[in-house]
Amino acid sequence: MSISFASLKFDKKILILFFISTLSLVIAMGIISYLNAKKAIYAQVEEKLNYQVRALRDSFETKFANIPQELTKAKDIAERSVMQQAKIINDFILKYNLTNNEEELKNLLSKFAVGQTGYVYILDYQGNYVLSSKRASDGKNIWNVQDANGDFVIQKIVAAGKALKNAEFTTISYPWKNQGETNARDKVAALFHIPEKNWVVGASAYYDDLIDFTMEKKLSDDFKTAIQKEPVGKTGYAYVMNSKGDLIIHPKQEGTNISQFPFIQQICKEKEGFISYDWEGSKKIVSYVYLKDKDYIIAAGSYLRDFTDELQAIFISTIASIIVALLLVAVISWYIKVFIKKLSTDLIHSSQKIKNNSNQISTGNQDLASRTQEQASALEETAATLEEITSTIKQTSENAGLASNLVVDSEQKALSGGALSLSVEKAMNEISDSSQKIVDITNLVDEIAFQTNILAINAAIEAAKAGESGKGFAVVAIEVRDLAQRASSAATDIKNLIDSNMLKIKDGSSLVAQNSLQLKDIESSVKKVAEIMADISKATKEQSSAIEEINKAVTELDSVTQQNSSLVEQVATNSQGLSGEADEMNRLILDNFST
Repeated sequence: MSISFASLKFDKKILILFFISTLSLVIAMGIISYLNAKKAIYAQVEEKLNYQVRALRDSFETKFANIPQELTKAKDIAERSVMQQAKIINDFILKYNLTNNEEELKNLLSKFAVGQTGYVYILDYQGNYVLSSKRASDGKNIWNVQDANGDFVIQKIVAAGKALKNAEFTTISYPWKNQGETNARDKVAALFHIPEKNWVVGASAYYDDLIDFTMEKKLSDDFKTAIQKEPVGKTGYAYVMNSKGDLIIHPKQEGTNISQFPFIQQICKEKEGFISYDWEGSKKIVSYVYLKDKDYIIAAGSYLRDFTDELQAIFISTIASIIVALLLVAVISWYIKVFIKKLSTDLIHSSQKIKNNSNQISTGNQDLASRTQEQASALEETAATLEEITSTIKQTSENAGLASNLVVDSEQKALSGGALSLSVEKAMNEISDSSQKIVDITNLVDEIAFQTNILAINAAIEAAKAGESGKGFAVVAIEVRDLAQRASSAATDIKNLIDSNMLKIKDGSSLVAQNSLQLKDIESSVKKVAEIMADISKATKEQSSAIEEINKAVTELDSVTQQNSSLVEQVATNSQGLSGEADEMNRLILDNFST
Protein backbone atom coordinates (compact mmCIF):
# COMPACT_ATOMS: atom_id res chain seq x y z
CA MET A 1 0.00 0.00 0.00
CA SER A 2 1.49 3.31 -1.10
CA ILE A 3 1.70 6.18 1.36
CA SER A 4 1.63 9.75 0.07
CA PHE A 5 3.65 12.53 1.62
CA ALA A 6 0.48 14.54 2.31
CA SER A 7 -0.93 11.71 4.42
CA LEU A 8 2.09 11.63 6.73
CA LYS A 9 1.96 13.23 10.16
CA PHE A 10 3.45 16.65 10.69
CA ASP A 11 6.47 15.44 12.69
CA LYS A 12 7.34 12.88 10.02
CA LYS A 13 7.03 15.56 7.33
CA ILE A 14 9.41 17.78 9.32
CA LEU A 15 11.92 14.94 9.73
CA ILE A 16 11.73 13.99 6.03
CA LEU A 17 12.12 17.59 4.88
CA PHE A 18 14.99 18.13 7.34
CA PHE A 19 16.71 14.94 6.19
CA ILE A 20 16.26 15.69 2.48
CA SER A 21 17.30 19.34 2.75
CA THR A 22 20.35 18.54 4.89
CA LEU A 23 21.30 15.63 2.63
CA SER A 24 20.91 17.83 -0.45
CA LEU A 25 23.04 20.54 1.14
CA VAL A 26 25.77 18.07 2.13
CA ILE A 27 25.78 16.42 -1.32
CA ALA A 28 25.80 19.83 -3.04
CA MET A 29 28.70 20.98 -0.87
CA GLY A 30 30.52 17.69 -1.57
CA ILE A 31 29.97 18.02 -5.33
CA ILE A 32 31.05 21.66 -5.30
CA SER A 33 34.15 20.79 -3.26
CA TYR A 34 34.94 17.90 -5.60
CA LEU A 35 34.45 20.04 -8.72
CA ASN A 36 36.57 22.84 -7.26
CA ALA A 37 39.26 20.32 -6.34
CA LYS A 38 39.00 18.76 -9.81
CA LYS A 39 39.33 22.17 -11.44
CA ALA A 40 42.29 23.05 -9.21
CA ILE A 41 43.99 19.71 -9.92
CA TYR A 42 43.42 20.08 -13.66
CA ALA A 43 44.94 23.53 -13.46
CA GLN A 44 47.89 22.11 -11.51
CA VAL A 45 48.32 19.30 -14.06
CA GLU A 46 48.25 21.76 -16.94
CA GLU A 47 50.71 24.02 -15.15
CA LYS A 48 52.95 21.04 -14.36
CA LEU A 49 53.00 19.82 -17.96
CA ASN A 50 53.55 23.36 -19.23
CA TYR A 51 56.45 23.69 -16.82
CA GLN A 52 57.92 20.35 -17.97
CA VAL A 53 57.93 21.20 -21.67
CA ARG A 54 59.18 24.72 -21.03
CA ALA A 55 61.95 23.28 -18.88
CA LEU A 56 62.89 20.85 -21.65
CA ARG A 57 62.95 23.65 -24.21
CA ASP A 58 64.94 25.92 -21.91
CA SER A 59 67.41 23.10 -21.26
CA PHE A 60 67.84 22.48 -24.98
CA GLU A 61 68.27 26.15 -25.76
CA THR A 62 70.77 26.56 -22.92
CA LYS A 63 72.85 23.57 -23.97
CA PHE A 64 72.78 24.37 -27.69
CA ALA A 65 73.11 28.12 -27.37
CA ASN A 66 76.92 28.07 -27.79
CA ILE A 67 77.02 25.31 -30.39
CA PRO A 68 77.29 27.66 -33.44
CA GLN A 69 80.19 29.58 -31.90
CA GLU A 70 81.91 26.37 -30.86
CA LEU A 71 81.42 24.91 -34.33
CA THR A 72 82.81 28.07 -35.88
CA LYS A 73 85.88 27.89 -33.66
CA ALA A 74 86.28 24.19 -34.36
CA LYS A 75 86.04 24.71 -38.12
CA ASP A 76 88.58 27.51 -37.90
CA ILE A 77 90.96 25.20 -36.06
CA ALA A 78 90.33 22.45 -38.62
CA GLU A 79 90.97 24.85 -41.52
CA ARG A 80 94.20 26.09 -39.91
CA SER A 81 95.26 22.49 -39.36
CA VAL A 82 94.64 21.60 -43.03
CA MET A 83 96.33 24.84 -44.08
CA GLN A 84 99.39 23.94 -42.02
CA GLN A 85 99.58 20.52 -43.64
CA ALA A 86 99.17 22.12 -47.05
CA LYS A 87 102.15 24.37 -46.36
CA ILE A 88 104.22 21.38 -45.30
CA ILE A 89 103.25 19.57 -48.50
CA ASN A 90 104.06 22.68 -50.53
CA ASP A 91 107.52 22.92 -48.97
CA PHE A 92 108.04 19.25 -49.56
CA ILE A 93 107.16 19.55 -53.26
CA LEU A 94 109.33 22.63 -53.72
CA LYS A 95 112.30 20.94 -52.12
CA TYR A 96 111.77 17.83 -54.18
CA ASN A 97 113.40 17.94 -57.59
CA LEU A 98 110.50 17.64 -59.96
CA THR A 99 112.84 16.77 -62.78
CA ASN A 100 113.72 13.63 -60.98
CA ASN A 101 111.16 10.88 -60.82
CA GLU A 102 107.63 12.50 -60.87
CA GLU A 103 106.06 9.19 -60.18
CA GLU A 104 108.07 8.79 -57.07
CA LEU A 105 106.77 12.17 -55.86
CA LYS A 106 103.21 11.12 -56.49
CA ASN A 107 103.78 7.93 -54.57
CA LEU A 108 105.18 9.86 -51.66
CA LEU A 109 102.33 12.38 -51.67
CA SER A 110 99.73 9.61 -51.82
CA LYS A 111 101.00 8.35 -48.53
CA PHE A 112 100.35 11.64 -46.74
CA ALA A 113 97.35 11.42 -44.37
CA VAL A 114 95.26 14.49 -43.61
CA GLY A 115 93.31 13.92 -40.43
CA GLN A 116 91.96 10.39 -40.11
CA THR A 117 90.72 9.71 -43.64
CA GLY A 118 91.85 12.77 -45.59
CA TYR A 119 94.40 12.75 -48.42
CA VAL A 120 96.39 14.92 -50.87
CA TYR A 121 95.18 15.26 -54.45
CA ILE A 122 96.37 17.13 -57.54
CA LEU A 123 94.14 18.45 -60.31
CA ASP A 124 95.17 19.99 -63.62
CA TYR A 125 93.35 22.95 -65.07
CA GLN A 126 90.91 20.67 -66.96
CA GLY A 127 89.77 18.84 -63.85
CA ASN A 128 91.76 15.69 -64.40
CA TYR A 129 93.12 13.80 -61.45
CA VAL A 130 96.91 14.04 -61.48
CA LEU A 131 96.94 12.45 -58.07
CA SER A 132 93.92 10.84 -56.45
CA SER A 133 93.32 9.06 -53.16
CA LYS A 134 95.54 6.01 -53.14
CA ARG A 135 96.11 6.82 -56.83
CA ALA A 136 92.94 4.85 -57.59
CA SER A 137 91.49 7.45 -59.96
CA ASP A 138 94.61 9.05 -61.44
CA GLY A 139 93.86 10.49 -64.89
CA LYS A 140 90.12 10.55 -64.30
CA ASN A 141 88.30 13.76 -65.25
CA ILE A 142 85.98 14.95 -62.51
CA TRP A 143 85.33 18.42 -63.89
CA ASN A 144 81.55 18.09 -63.67
CA VAL A 145 81.38 16.41 -60.26
CA GLN A 146 78.87 18.09 -57.89
CA ASP A 147 78.86 18.21 -54.11
CA ALA A 148 75.89 17.32 -51.90
CA ASN A 149 74.39 20.73 -52.52
CA GLY A 150 74.61 20.33 -56.31
CA ASP A 151 77.46 22.80 -56.80
CA PHE A 152 80.28 22.02 -59.33
CA VAL A 153 82.79 21.80 -56.59
CA ILE A 154 85.77 20.70 -58.77
CA GLN A 155 85.39 23.69 -61.02
CA LYS A 156 85.31 25.91 -57.94
CA ILE A 157 88.46 24.27 -56.60
CA VAL A 158 90.36 24.66 -59.86
CA ALA A 159 89.28 28.27 -60.23
CA ALA A 160 90.22 29.11 -56.66
CA GLY A 161 93.61 27.37 -57.01
CA LYS A 162 94.51 29.00 -60.33
CA ALA A 163 93.96 32.38 -58.76
CA LEU A 164 96.68 31.76 -56.19
CA LYS A 165 100.27 32.90 -56.64
CA ASN A 166 103.30 31.21 -55.28
CA ALA A 167 103.29 30.78 -51.50
CA GLU A 168 99.57 31.67 -51.32
CA PHE A 169 97.05 29.37 -49.76
CA THR A 170 93.28 29.28 -49.48
CA THR A 171 90.63 26.93 -48.15
CA ILE A 172 87.33 25.80 -49.51
CA SER A 173 84.63 23.78 -47.75
CA TYR A 174 81.76 21.79 -49.17
CA PRO A 175 79.39 18.99 -48.25
CA TRP A 176 80.44 15.64 -49.59
CA LYS A 177 78.74 12.29 -49.70
CA ASN A 178 80.65 9.27 -50.97
CA GLN A 179 78.92 6.58 -52.92
CA GLY A 180 76.96 4.29 -50.61
CA GLU A 181 76.71 6.88 -47.81
CA THR A 182 73.34 8.23 -46.68
CA ASN A 183 74.38 11.49 -45.05
CA ALA A 184 76.65 14.18 -46.45
CA ARG A 185 79.60 15.33 -44.37
CA ASP A 186 81.28 18.72 -44.46
CA LYS A 187 84.76 18.65 -45.99
CA VAL A 188 87.56 21.23 -46.06
CA ALA A 189 90.41 21.52 -48.55
CA ALA A 190 93.53 23.71 -48.30
CA LEU A 191 94.68 24.72 -51.82
CA PHE A 192 97.91 26.02 -53.28
CA HIS A 193 99.08 26.51 -56.91
CA ILE A 194 102.09 25.12 -58.78
CA PRO A 195 101.98 27.03 -62.07
CA GLU A 196 104.99 25.28 -63.57
CA LYS A 197 103.01 22.08 -63.74
CA ASN A 198 99.51 23.63 -64.07
CA TRP A 199 98.69 21.86 -60.87
CA VAL A 200 96.18 22.78 -58.22
CA VAL A 201 97.19 20.85 -55.12
CA GLY A 202 94.69 20.21 -52.32
CA ALA A 203 94.98 18.74 -48.86
CA SER A 204 91.41 17.76 -47.92
CA ALA A 205 89.72 16.04 -44.99
CA TYR A 206 86.36 15.83 -43.28
CA TYR A 207 85.91 18.34 -40.50
CA ASP A 208 84.99 15.62 -38.05
CA ASP A 209 88.24 13.79 -38.91
CA LEU A 210 90.27 16.77 -37.84
CA ILE A 211 88.51 17.79 -34.63
CA ASP A 212 85.83 16.45 -32.32
CA PHE A 213 82.58 17.48 -33.92
CA THR A 214 80.59 15.08 -31.81
CA MET A 215 79.76 17.76 -29.22
CA GLU A 216 76.52 18.63 -30.96
CA LYS A 217 75.71 15.00 -31.43
CA LYS A 218 76.45 14.27 -27.80
CA LEU A 219 74.26 17.15 -26.76
CA SER A 220 71.56 15.91 -29.10
CA ASP A 221 71.92 12.43 -27.65
CA ASP A 222 71.79 13.85 -24.14
CA PHE A 223 68.68 15.82 -25.03
CA LYS A 224 67.12 12.73 -26.56
CA THR A 225 67.94 10.74 -23.42
CA ALA A 226 66.51 13.49 -21.24
CA ILE A 227 63.34 13.50 -23.35
CA GLN A 228 63.02 9.74 -23.12
CA LYS A 229 63.65 9.68 -19.38
CA GLU A 230 61.36 12.61 -18.58
CA PRO A 231 58.58 11.20 -16.36
CA VAL A 232 55.11 12.34 -17.34
CA GLY A 233 52.48 11.02 -14.94
CA LYS A 234 52.60 7.24 -14.51
CA THR A 235 52.42 6.06 -18.12
CA GLY A 236 53.08 9.20 -20.13
CA TYR A 237 56.20 10.35 -21.98
CA ALA A 238 57.76 13.34 -23.72
CA TYR A 239 58.43 13.41 -27.44
CA VAL A 240 59.68 15.77 -30.15
CA MET A 241 58.35 16.24 -33.66
CA ASN A 242 58.61 18.87 -36.34
CA SER A 243 55.79 21.04 -37.65
CA LYS A 244 55.02 18.43 -40.32
CA GLY A 245 54.21 15.73 -37.80
CA ASP A 246 57.49 13.77 -38.19
CA LEU A 247 58.49 12.18 -34.90
CA ILE A 248 62.12 13.11 -34.18
CA ILE A 249 62.28 11.69 -30.67
CA HIS A 250 59.73 9.12 -29.55
CA PRO A 251 59.86 5.98 -27.38
CA LYS A 252 58.52 3.67 -30.11
CA GLN A 253 57.72 5.51 -33.35
CA GLU A 254 60.80 7.67 -34.02
CA GLY A 255 60.92 8.73 -37.68
CA THR A 256 57.19 8.10 -38.21
CA ASN A 257 54.84 10.77 -39.50
CA ILE A 258 51.65 10.94 -37.42
CA SER A 259 50.02 14.01 -38.97
CA GLN A 260 46.90 11.98 -39.81
CA PHE A 261 45.59 12.38 -36.27
CA PRO A 262 43.41 15.45 -35.63
CA PHE A 263 45.09 16.30 -32.34
CA ILE A 264 48.53 16.18 -34.03
CA GLN A 265 47.21 18.50 -36.73
CA GLN A 266 46.04 20.91 -34.04
CA ILE A 267 49.41 20.70 -32.26
CA CYS A 268 51.31 21.32 -35.51
CA LYS A 269 49.06 24.27 -36.29
CA GLU A 270 49.20 25.93 -32.87
CA LYS A 271 52.79 24.82 -32.05
CA GLU A 272 52.33 25.92 -28.42
CA GLY A 273 49.49 25.22 -26.03
CA PHE A 274 47.58 22.56 -24.12
CA ILE A 275 45.18 20.00 -25.53
CA SER A 276 43.05 17.10 -24.31
CA TYR A 277 41.70 14.33 -26.49
CA ASP A 278 40.26 10.83 -26.35
CA TRP A 279 42.64 7.96 -26.96
CA GLU A 280 41.53 4.33 -26.83
CA GLY A 281 38.54 5.20 -24.69
CA SER A 282 40.45 7.32 -22.14
CA LYS A 283 41.21 11.00 -21.84
CA LYS A 284 44.74 12.13 -22.64
CA ILE A 285 46.31 15.55 -22.06
CA VAL A 286 49.33 17.07 -23.80
CA SER A 287 51.28 20.28 -23.29
CA TYR A 288 53.60 21.46 -26.05
CA VAL A 289 56.05 24.28 -26.91
CA TYR A 290 57.89 25.24 -30.09
CA LEU A 291 61.65 25.49 -30.72
CA LYS A 292 61.75 27.63 -33.82
CA ASP A 293 65.47 27.33 -34.68
CA LYS A 294 65.18 23.56 -34.97
CA ASP A 295 61.51 23.41 -35.96
CA TYR A 296 61.01 21.21 -32.92
CA ILE A 297 57.67 20.81 -31.15
CA ILE A 298 58.48 19.49 -27.69
CA ALA A 299 55.45 17.75 -26.19
CA ALA A 300 54.69 15.98 -22.89
CA GLY A 301 51.48 14.07 -22.29
CA SER A 302 49.81 11.17 -20.54
CA TYR A 303 46.45 9.78 -19.56
CA LEU A 304 44.49 12.12 -17.31
CA ARG A 305 43.99 9.34 -14.78
CA ASP A 306 47.73 9.38 -14.09
CA PHE A 307 47.31 12.74 -12.41
CA THR A 308 44.02 12.16 -10.63
CA ASP A 309 45.12 9.97 -7.70
CA GLU A 310 44.76 12.99 -5.46
CA LEU A 311 41.40 13.71 -7.06
CA GLN A 312 40.31 10.15 -6.41
CA ALA A 313 41.42 10.52 -2.81
CA ILE A 314 39.41 13.74 -2.60
CA PHE A 315 36.44 11.95 -4.19
CA ILE A 316 36.69 9.12 -1.65
CA SER A 317 37.10 11.66 1.14
CA THR A 318 34.05 13.53 -0.15
CA ILE A 319 32.00 10.33 -0.25
CA ALA A 320 33.20 9.48 3.26
CA SER A 321 32.27 12.98 4.43
CA ILE A 322 28.81 12.60 2.88
CA ILE A 323 28.36 9.23 4.60
CA VAL A 324 29.48 10.69 7.95
CA ALA A 325 27.16 13.64 7.38
CA LEU A 326 24.32 11.21 6.62
CA LEU A 327 25.00 9.38 9.86
CA LEU A 328 25.06 12.67 11.76
CA VAL A 329 21.83 13.75 10.06
CA ALA A 330 20.26 10.41 10.94
CA VAL A 331 21.33 10.76 14.59
CA ILE A 332 20.11 14.37 14.70
CA SER A 333 16.85 13.33 13.05
CA TRP A 334 16.42 10.60 15.65
CA TYR A 335 17.00 13.08 18.46
CA ILE A 336 14.58 15.52 16.85
CA LYS A 337 11.99 12.74 16.56
CA VAL A 338 12.45 11.85 20.25
CA PHE A 339 12.22 15.52 21.19
CA ILE A 340 9.06 16.06 19.11
CA LYS A 341 7.51 12.90 20.55
CA LYS A 342 8.27 14.04 24.10
CA LEU A 343 7.05 17.54 23.29
CA SER A 344 3.81 16.22 21.79
CA THR A 345 3.27 13.95 24.82
CA ASP A 346 3.86 16.90 27.16
CA LEU A 347 1.48 19.02 25.08
CA ILE A 348 -1.20 16.34 25.29
CA HIS A 349 -0.78 16.10 29.08
CA SER A 350 -0.85 19.89 29.40
CA SER A 351 -3.91 20.21 27.17
CA GLN A 352 -5.64 17.44 29.19
CA LYS A 353 -4.86 19.34 32.39
CA ILE A 354 -6.22 22.51 30.77
CA LYS A 355 -9.35 20.63 29.78
CA ASN A 356 -9.81 19.18 33.29
CA ASN A 357 -9.15 22.55 34.95
CA SER A 358 -11.48 24.31 32.53
CA ASN A 359 -14.18 21.72 33.24
CA GLN A 360 -13.71 22.25 36.98
CA ILE A 361 -13.82 26.02 36.48
CA SER A 362 -16.93 25.65 34.35
CA THR A 363 -18.63 23.50 36.99
CA GLY A 364 -17.59 25.89 39.76
CA ASN A 365 -18.75 28.88 37.76
CA GLN A 366 -22.08 27.24 37.08
CA ASP A 367 -22.52 26.61 40.82
CA LEU A 368 -21.35 30.14 41.56
CA ALA A 369 -23.78 31.49 38.96
CA SER A 370 -26.62 29.59 40.66
CA ARG A 371 -25.59 30.91 44.05
CA THR A 372 -25.26 34.43 42.63
CA GLN A 373 -28.78 34.18 41.21
CA GLU A 374 -30.04 33.08 44.59
CA GLN A 375 -28.19 35.93 46.25
CA ALA A 376 -29.65 38.38 43.73
CA SER A 377 -33.16 37.08 44.48
CA ALA A 378 -32.54 37.39 48.20
CA LEU A 379 -31.28 40.94 47.74
CA GLU A 380 -34.36 41.79 45.73
CA GLU A 381 -36.56 40.44 48.53
CA THR A 382 -34.47 42.35 51.10
CA ALA A 383 -34.84 45.52 49.08
CA ALA A 384 -38.63 45.03 48.99
CA THR A 385 -38.72 44.40 52.74
CA LEU A 386 -36.59 47.49 53.37
CA GLU A 387 -39.04 49.56 51.33
CA GLU A 388 -41.88 48.30 53.51
CA ILE A 389 -39.89 49.03 56.68
CA THR A 390 -39.09 52.49 55.36
CA SER A 391 -42.80 53.13 54.74
CA THR A 392 -43.72 51.84 58.20
CA ILE A 393 -41.07 53.94 59.90
CA LYS A 394 -42.28 57.01 58.04
CA GLN A 395 -45.81 56.31 59.25
CA THR A 396 -44.54 55.74 62.79
CA SER A 397 -42.69 59.04 62.62
CA GLU A 398 -45.87 60.79 61.55
CA ASN A 399 -47.88 59.14 64.36
CA ALA A 400 -45.19 60.01 66.87
CA GLY A 401 -45.44 63.64 65.81
CA LEU A 402 -49.19 63.54 66.21
CA ALA A 403 -48.84 61.99 69.65
CA SER A 404 -46.35 64.66 70.60
CA ASN A 405 -48.84 67.30 69.61
CA LEU A 406 -51.48 65.61 71.71
CA VAL A 407 -49.11 65.46 74.67
CA VAL A 408 -48.39 69.14 74.31
CA ASP A 409 -52.11 69.78 74.23
CA SER A 410 -52.57 67.68 77.36
CA GLU A 411 -49.85 69.65 79.07
CA GLN A 412 -51.59 72.88 78.24
CA LYS A 413 -54.83 71.53 79.53
CA ALA A 414 -53.15 70.32 82.73
CA LEU A 415 -51.73 73.80 83.23
CA SER A 416 -55.06 75.37 82.64
CA GLY A 417 -56.60 72.87 85.08
CA GLY A 418 -54.89 74.54 88.03
CA ALA A 419 -56.49 77.83 87.09
CA LEU A 420 -59.83 76.21 86.63
CA SER A 421 -59.92 74.50 90.02
CA LEU A 422 -63.21 76.22 90.87
CA SER A 423 -64.91 74.30 88.11
CA VAL A 424 -63.52 70.98 89.19
CA GLU A 425 -66.49 69.06 88.20
CA LYS A 426 -66.52 70.42 84.81
CA ALA A 427 -62.79 70.10 84.64
CA MET A 428 -63.02 66.60 86.03
CA ASN A 429 -65.42 65.72 83.32
CA GLU A 430 -63.23 67.36 80.75
CA ILE A 431 -60.17 65.64 82.29
CA SER A 432 -62.09 62.42 82.24
CA ASP A 433 -62.79 62.94 78.58
CA SER A 434 -59.25 64.05 77.93
CA SER A 435 -57.92 61.18 79.97
CA GLN A 436 -60.02 58.82 77.95
CA LYS A 437 -58.52 60.31 74.80
CA ILE A 438 -55.08 60.01 76.33
CA VAL A 439 -55.81 56.38 77.09
CA ASP A 440 -56.73 55.90 73.46
CA ILE A 441 -53.58 57.71 72.36
CA THR A 442 -51.39 55.73 74.74
CA ASN A 443 -53.01 52.59 73.48
CA LEU A 444 -52.18 53.76 69.96
CA VAL A 445 -48.61 54.61 71.02
CA ASP A 446 -48.36 51.23 72.68
CA GLU A 447 -49.67 49.57 69.54
CA ILE A 448 -47.22 51.60 67.37
CA ALA A 449 -44.35 50.70 69.70
CA PHE A 450 -45.40 47.06 69.49
CA GLN A 451 -45.47 47.21 65.69
CA THR A 452 -42.17 49.11 65.65
CA ASN A 453 -40.66 46.45 67.88
CA ILE A 454 -41.84 43.73 65.46
CA LEU A 455 -40.55 45.66 62.47
CA ALA A 456 -37.22 46.24 64.22
CA ILE A 457 -36.95 42.50 64.90
CA ASN A 458 -37.70 41.74 61.23
CA ALA A 459 -35.22 44.39 60.10
CA ALA A 460 -32.55 42.90 62.38
CA ILE A 461 -33.21 39.46 60.91
CA GLU A 462 -32.99 40.76 57.33
CA ALA A 463 -29.88 42.75 58.21
CA ALA A 464 -28.32 39.58 59.58
CA LYS A 465 -29.10 37.88 56.29
CA ALA A 466 -27.44 40.73 54.44
CA GLY A 467 -24.15 39.94 56.19
CA GLU A 468 -21.55 42.68 56.38
CA SER A 469 -23.68 45.10 54.38
CA GLY A 470 -26.47 44.87 56.98
CA LYS A 471 -24.41 45.30 60.14
CA GLY A 472 -25.11 49.04 60.38
CA PHE A 473 -28.78 48.52 59.73
CA ALA A 474 -28.91 45.79 62.41
CA VAL A 475 -27.54 48.22 65.00
CA VAL A 476 -30.15 50.82 64.04
CA ALA A 477 -32.88 48.18 64.16
CA ILE A 478 -31.82 47.25 67.70
CA GLU A 479 -31.92 50.91 68.74
CA VAL A 480 -35.36 51.29 67.18
CA ARG A 481 -36.51 48.23 69.11
CA ASP A 482 -35.18 49.63 72.37
CA LEU A 483 -36.90 52.94 71.73
CA ALA A 484 -40.12 51.14 70.83
CA GLN A 485 -39.92 49.14 74.03
CA ARG A 486 -39.31 52.32 76.02
CA ALA A 487 -42.19 54.03 74.22
CA SER A 488 -44.42 51.05 74.99
CA SER A 489 -43.34 51.13 78.64
CA ALA A 490 -43.97 54.87 78.83
CA ALA A 491 -47.36 54.45 77.17
CA THR A 492 -48.20 51.77 79.71
CA ASP A 493 -47.20 54.09 82.55
CA ILE A 494 -49.37 56.86 81.11
CA LYS A 495 -52.25 54.49 80.82
CA ASN A 496 -51.82 53.38 84.41
CA LEU A 497 -51.71 56.99 85.61
CA ILE A 498 -54.78 57.89 83.61
CA ASP A 499 -56.56 54.81 84.92
CA SER A 500 -55.60 55.89 88.41
CA ASN A 501 -56.91 59.39 87.70
CA MET A 502 -60.08 57.95 86.35
CA LEU A 503 -60.50 55.93 89.51
CA LYS A 504 -59.89 59.03 91.60
CA ILE A 505 -62.34 61.02 89.49
CA LYS A 506 -64.81 58.31 90.01
CA ASP A 507 -64.18 58.42 93.73
CA GLY A 508 -65.64 61.87 93.75
CA SER A 509 -64.91 65.27 94.64
CA SER A 510 -63.18 64.24 97.78
CA LEU A 511 -60.11 64.09 95.81
CA VAL A 512 -60.46 67.59 94.27
CA ALA A 513 -58.22 68.93 96.92
CA GLN A 514 -55.55 66.73 95.70
CA ASN A 515 -56.28 67.73 92.07
CA SER A 516 -53.66 70.39 91.99
CA LEU A 517 -50.98 68.01 93.07
CA GLN A 518 -52.21 65.41 90.63
CA LEU A 519 -52.22 67.95 87.83
CA LYS A 520 -48.63 68.76 88.67
CA ASP A 521 -47.82 65.06 88.45
CA ILE A 522 -49.73 64.93 85.21
CA GLU A 523 -47.75 67.93 83.94
CA SER A 524 -44.51 66.25 84.86
CA SER A 525 -45.58 62.97 83.26
CA VAL A 526 -46.85 64.78 80.17
CA LYS A 527 -43.47 66.49 79.88
CA LYS A 528 -41.77 63.15 80.11
CA VAL A 529 -44.12 61.75 77.51
CA ALA A 530 -43.44 64.75 75.32
CA GLU A 531 -39.71 64.18 75.66
CA ILE A 532 -40.16 60.45 74.93
CA MET A 533 -42.33 61.19 71.94
CA ALA A 534 -39.77 63.71 70.70
CA ASP A 535 -37.07 61.05 71.09
CA ILE A 536 -39.26 58.52 69.27
CA SER A 537 -39.89 61.01 66.47
CA LYS A 538 -36.19 61.77 66.21
CA ALA A 539 -35.29 58.08 66.32
CA THR A 540 -37.83 57.20 63.67
CA LYS A 541 -36.43 59.94 61.42
CA GLU A 542 -32.92 58.58 61.94
CA GLN A 543 -34.23 55.09 61.30
CA SER A 544 -35.86 56.27 58.09
CA SER A 545 -32.60 57.89 56.90
CA ALA A 546 -30.58 54.81 57.79
CA ILE A 547 -33.09 52.49 56.10
CA GLU A 548 -32.88 54.65 52.96
CA GLU A 549 -29.05 54.32 52.95
CA ILE A 550 -29.38 50.58 53.51
CA ASN A 551 -31.91 50.44 50.70
CA LYS A 552 -29.46 52.24 48.37
CA ALA A 553 -26.64 49.90 49.42
CA VAL A 554 -28.82 46.89 48.86
CA THR A 555 -29.81 48.23 45.42
CA GLU A 556 -26.15 48.73 44.49
CA LEU A 557 -25.33 45.28 45.88
CA ASP A 558 -28.10 43.83 43.77
CA SER A 559 -26.71 45.55 40.68
CA VAL A 560 -23.21 44.27 41.40
CA THR A 561 -24.59 40.81 42.05
CA GLN A 562 -26.39 40.88 38.70
CA GLN A 563 -23.14 41.93 36.99
CA ASN A 564 -21.25 39.19 38.83
CA SER A 565 -23.84 36.71 37.68
CA SER A 566 -23.36 37.78 34.06
CA LEU A 567 -19.59 37.61 34.40
CA VAL A 568 -19.78 34.19 36.02
CA GLU A 569 -21.98 32.95 33.19
CA GLN A 570 -19.50 34.40 30.66
CA VAL A 571 -16.55 32.75 32.47
CA ALA A 572 -18.45 29.46 32.47
CA THR A 573 -19.05 29.81 28.72
CA ASN A 574 -15.35 30.65 28.15
CA SER A 575 -14.33 27.68 30.28
CA GLN A 576 -16.47 25.41 28.15
CA GLY A 577 -14.90 26.97 25.03
CA LEU A 578 -11.43 26.45 26.54
CA SER A 579 -12.26 22.81 27.15
CA GLY A 580 -13.30 22.51 23.50
CA GLU A 581 -10.06 24.18 22.38
CA ALA A 582 -8.10 21.74 24.53
CA ASP A 583 -9.93 18.84 22.86
CA GLU A 584 -9.15 20.36 19.44
CA MET A 585 -5.47 20.78 20.39
CA ASN A 586 -5.36 17.12 21.50
CA ARG A 587 -6.86 16.11 18.18
CA LEU A 588 -4.35 18.19 16.21
CA ILE A 589 -1.42 16.75 18.18
CA LEU A 590 -2.64 13.19 17.70
CA ASP A 591 -3.26 13.82 14.00
CA ASN A 592 0.07 15.52 13.31
CA PHE A 593 2.53 13.96 15.76
CA SER A 594 3.56 10.40 16.53
CA THR A 595 3.01 9.63 20.18
